[in-house]
Amino acid sequence: QHESKELAQVDKERQLLNIVLTRGQVTIADLVLELRTSSDEVKAWIYDLVGKGLFSGYIIWWSLRHPEQVPSADPPSSFMEKIRLSDAIDKYCDHLKAKDRGFRTIKNHRQPLNRALEQWGNIYVQSITPKHIDQLFEGSGWGPSTRNLYLSTLRGGFISWCRRNQYLPRDYDPTEGWRNAKVPNTPKLWIEVEEFSDLLESCTNPRDRAVCALGLFTFARGSEISYLKVGDLDFDRNEVNLYRVKTKEWDVLPMSQELGHEMTRWLNAYQQDTGTALQSDWFLIPARSK
Repeated sequence: QHESKELAQVDKERQLLNIVLTRGQVTIADLVLELRTSSDEVKAWIYDLVGKGLFSGYIIWWSLRHPEQVPSADPPSSFMEKIRLSDAIDKYCDHLKAKDRGFRTIKNHRQPLNRALEQWGNIYVQSITPKHIDQLFEGSGWGPSTRNLYLSTLRGGFISWCRRNQYLPRDYDPTEGWRNAKVPNTPKLWIEVEEFSDLLESCTNPRDRAVCALGLFTFARGSEISYLKVGDLDFDRNEVNLYRVKTKEWDVLPMSQELGHEMTRWLNAYQQDTGTALQSDWFLIPARSK
């Protein structure tokens, strides 16, 4: 059945191409009537033909909702720069770096694009159709939250960037019609204060215990804990200087008596493990040794 659909699409695209080559000029409305299909299908076939390099003519997109209006001022498809998906992904990530986006943000944008590159192949960006989006999300195994995140980064990120850079027509969105999935309400895991001691005692090594203590008593993110340096612990003022990675700002948190005890315990173990005095610019939580 899938093969028959592909053959039907090839036949329709062949008819479309013959109509254009025969007449030299034709409107979208005429193509819709003659091919007995929708305007979205016609546009998708045109994008596919452009991506395959079979259209060398001048394409002007008329407003389908207001056919009485003059042609749009958007650049015609033949004026769009042809770019392979892999090159577009690299340029888009460079664009995010230039805007000072964080590593994790760029990673979230790149992950669905890498999956798309794996599934679609290194196609031209101009040939991306709604069917490609369907293929990307069908059977992906992504949960609702991840799916919503990746849909948002594609629609508001990569595709929007492609339109601004004239890799896609400005009136085209292959994700049109896709909505966020409903995220089920799942109960959160709560750790009671009375259970803190048992949790810490369950840690099998001093490093893990220190990470757990920092999370329990500061509520810091993992990325924020990984940025902490030895000198960020101020035992004189009982404070922790914490760099907020998301906002790129410094924050000062109180160091409770329990956290101070745990950090003293960890620093002693840390120094014993290194065999030398700890330096203030060393990472407080070093990478796990293999």
